[in-house]
Amino acid sequence: MNYYSDKDINEKKAKEYCRKSNEGDEKQAFSLEDQHTVNIKLFDRYKLVPVGDYFEESKSAKRRGRPLFNKMVEDIENGKYTVIVCWALNRLSRNAVDGAILIELMDNKKLYAIVTAGKTYFDTSEDKLLLQIEFGLSKKYSDDIWPSVERGMNSKVHRHWWPGKPKQGYLNIQDAELGEPIQIIDPIRFPLLRRAIDEILLGVSPHLVLNTLNNDWGYKTRKTKKLGNNPLAETNFYKILRDPFYFGKLIWNGQESTVHESLPRLITEDEYWKIQEYLGKKGVQRPKSDIKLPYRGLIKCGCCNHSIVIYPKYKTLSTGERKMYLYSKCSKKGLNADCTQPHVRVEVIDEQVKQILASIRISQRFYDWAMEWIKKDHEEESETRQQDLSKNHQLIESKNKALDNLLDMRITGEIDKAQYQQKKSQYEKEINQLTLVERNIHQQAKDWRQLAEKALNVARFAYEYFDSASPDSKIELMRDLGSNFILNGEKLSINVEKPFLIFENNQEFVNKDIDLLEPLENVVVKDKTGSLKPITDIWWARRDLNPHNLAVSRF
Repeated sequence: MNYYSDKDINEKKAKEYCRKSNEGDEKQAFSLEDQHTVNIKLFDRYKLVPVGDYFEESKSAKRRGRPLFNKMVEDIENGKYTVIVCWALNRLSRNAVDGAILIELMDNKKLYAIVTAGKTYFDTSEDKLLLQIEFGLSKKYSDDIWPSVERGMNSKVHRHWWPGKPKQGYLNIQDAELGEPIQIIDPIRFPLLRRAIDEILLGVSPHLVLNTLNNDWGYKTRKTKKLGNNPLAETNFYKILRDPFYFGKLIWNGQESTVHESLPRLITEDEYWKIQEYLGKKGVQRPKSDIKLPYRGLIKCGCCNHSIVIYPKYKTLSTGERKMYLYSKCSKKGLNADCTQPHVRVEVIDEQVKQILASIRISQRFYDWAMEWIKKDHEEESETRQQDLSKNHQLIESKNKALDNLLDMRITGEIDKAQYQQKKSQYEKEINQLTLVERNIHQQAKDWRQLAEKALNVARFAYEYFDSASPDSKIELMRDLGSNFILNGEKLSINVEKPFLIFENNQEFVNKDIDLLEPLENVVVKDKTGSLKPITDIWWARRDLNPHNLAVSRF
């Protein structure tokens, strides 16, 4: 068995590799500059010989195909260097193949060691086993985090906010109440883009308008850390002209929504379609009809995971009447030879949704009783909540006074600058945490009651009004019910939200007019696991409510 020490890599040729993905799941990773700073120290500590400039990659490692990583593997194969220096192993790989390639290079005696800030991995059986575990954990982390990121983005779309980088003419700001970024208009670029739109509507060619926008009006793109502060490219200008976001239509990951009503639109919908006519082939073709279709942009194909589209089909009856039928199909049907999804009548989907609604129905008496107890529980909690807020406010006031006293001590020379800065940062951090606690107390009190009331409204009224609901209302209702809508053949599957599962599993209580509802402390129901719990523990407790989006449908 070979044993190595840190001295064994002295004077060996090494290559530094830094990576920070620009995707949302690695926002907390060290910056490329910070990684490089750490790696320089590693070169000095182990007396390694750097070969050429270091690799600096801004791509995700979840999938294969990173150009600089592939170049590094090729160089090691050709014997240009035998050591890799990186901040952490997850910079090298988050997929099953790239990690295995590095271990294979060790097996072939071409890669001598991988040096990280925490440990040096040599070509030994123990270290290679650790590498396999570390790379496996990196892949698991990547697999686990992406669904959460995607759910968060989809939820943001449902709340009518763009979940990605802001569009040209808009800026992202952190909303203190929502606790997430939202959009506002860019006070510099938005008016310039609006002037450009006006010029195009007057008949000026987009090419000339863009030239005026950049050269005469001085339009520059938003400055980021590495990009921006440049004239608007022609390709991006045409993307703006073709993007329905600017008149209020939000499309993200196959889903459709409307932009939040508080965000000013760059153009009206009529202006948008006029511009598409001016653009001709470069524009977006206007829909041939204004028929509103149910479930649009909501359901995925169970065969190939592409979007299910709804389309009308007309048939002339023997009476001469022309009747419209609605069908669903996979958006890639005919393009993807492997997709076996059939065309399905929308009535088949409607019937399955109605079956779900029937399974979660609650009686009027239970509805009235539940609403009354929500009100009662809210009143009881209000007093406790006010006490908590009062205590929290007193703590904030004490910390602010401590800050004032700290400044006095610095002015009188009782503490030096370093001590002042340290204590000041500590107090400010504590004040921010207490302010966040106060905001959460307000928000939680608001959220749990709204979620409960909305769920009760859906369970009580949705089934009765479903047939007469508009297509848009059906879309909102589906989002109320749950997520992950999959159509496999004629079978529709939905991940139903927790409150509705409770109603479904306890129909003997929620869908009957029974006297057992009166004595609350004596009522028990079975949860999904079959255990007995008081109904208050299952339904009313805020900790048990699923905090997913439950916007009530308006029929």
